[in-house]
Amino acid sequence: DDVVQLRSPQTEEFNRRWAGMAVAAVLAKAGMADSARAVADRAHGDATIDPIKDLAYAEAYVRTLLADYDTAVDLLAEYMAVSGRAPSDIDYWWFNELREEARYRALLGSGGE
Repeated sequence: DDVVQLRSPQTEEFNRRWAGMAVAAVLAKAGMADSARAVADRAHGDATIDPIKDLAYAEAYVRTLLADYDTAVDLLAEYMAVSGRAPSDIDYWWFNELREEARYRALLGSGGE
């Protein structure tokens, strides 16, 4: 709630959900997988809340922490398609665990499928 109050009213719902993704990441790191999934599911936003899929990017990190690699790659593909981001933009340390996944490497254009 404190994070939301620091932002403009136009972005309040997005910021509430972004904070939810941060909480989900903390829960995932704490080994509370079921809680992390539940919080991430609630924080997921539609096109009216998140038109360029920044929440999908954050959720991909949460899903990577939870070893839900297929879901993480799906979210990153969605993010790239909508945001117009280049593969180099998503190859971030958050996704180190995905680097062994063929679908992730294919998304980056480095083969694997």
